[in-house]
Amino acid sequence: MIPDACFSPVAEGWQRPTPEQIQSYLDAHGVTPYRIRKVLAVGSATPHRWLSGEIEIKFSDWSALVRAVESGAAG
Repeated sequence: MIPDACFSPVAEGWQRPTPEQIQSYLDAHGVTPYRIRKVLAVGSATPHRWLSGEIEIKFSDWSALVRAVESGAAG
């Protein structure tokens, strides 16, 4: 489960989701890392790097990911 703080604006104390939480969110919505990279126009390795913990997801990328998933654009 992803804490509510992961969905809050930075000014309200945004909490960066862990790689496991990102994967859980994608799985729950049936979205693949490939689809996310296409929708967000990020490098081909970027979603895998978020999921492996190699790099941390930025607020702007996380909020764009959530918007794309929730609007159906990523599905």
